[in-house]
Amino acid sequence: MYDQAQKLRRMMLDQQASDAPLPPPRMIAFVGGYDRVGNSTACVAIASAMVRTGERVLLIDGNLQRGSITTMTGVQDPDCCVQDVLAGKVRLGNAFQPGPHGLLVLTSRGESLIQSQYTHAETRRLFEDTANASQLGDLIFLDCSYGDQRLLSPAIQNADRVVVTTTVHEKAVLETYRTIKSLVNRHPALRCDAEGNAGTATIDLLINGADNEQLAAGIAERMQATCQHYLDAEVGYAGWIPSQPDILDVRPDSVAYGLIAAIGARLSSVERSKPGNRKKGDSVEVAKSS
Repeated sequence: MYDQAQKLRRMMLDQQASDAPLPPPRMIAFVGGYDRVGNSTACVAIASAMVRTGERVLLIDGNLQRGSITTMTGVQDPDCCVQDVLAGKVRLGNAFQPGPHGLLVLTSRGESLIQSQYTHAETRRLFEDTANASQLGDLIFLDCSYGDQRLLSPAIQNADRVVVTTTVHEKAVLETYRTIKSLVNRHPALRCDAEGNAGTATIDLLINGADNEQLAAGIAERMQATCQHYLDAEVGYAGWIPSQPDILDVRPDSVAYGLIAAIGARLSSVERSKPGNRKKGDSVEVAKSS
């Protein structure tokens, strides 16, 4: 952990010394379609698998009330947290802590049951200062809290992709559809326009805890068809994660690890959509595992 901290400090010094502008990291927002669907765990697992392959990934815990990224990543006594960035106490590029496998983590300290409110200017600090972290990573994974709109709404407005996580259970799938419906109603960029062009923001479904590929693909196909018919929204398919006791502790040579790594590669390879780039129906095909 000490070596990782030293490496992070050197990267920060390089960032301060460099005058060459770099593009800001692309952002992928992970949203739980329902409570306790393993959204945070899936987000950490995918990010961890990606950094093992050499990708530079920054992980932000956007669950302001009961963030769990600290425990999952083993970050001990972080110097600062996401609330400090929102409050303007530290810039985003200086707030990350070294995590497992070279992953850089910005944790949440959790809050009381009475939620602290943040102004538009405060949340803007997190989403408009991403260029300040460009020397540290090329991709930001933001774990958003289910049902908490404080970071969810600005995340969808600024993210390159939105990943909605569900399990295979009937209630979770139903509630996930309601979550997608709410997101589409709140954010017109997720909806097809009158000419049939897909929205400028991309939304993908992630199936967590499935027993097999056929089950996951079937749920994804039904969700895609339902969202297209009733919401006029295109929903992609990020992939599926098999049901097992601990997806954060899978061996690199296991089938589960291969599936998780493939999800990361699939999500990171697609840029944010531009108006007119995709026609209605272009993203309906279900991604197959490799």
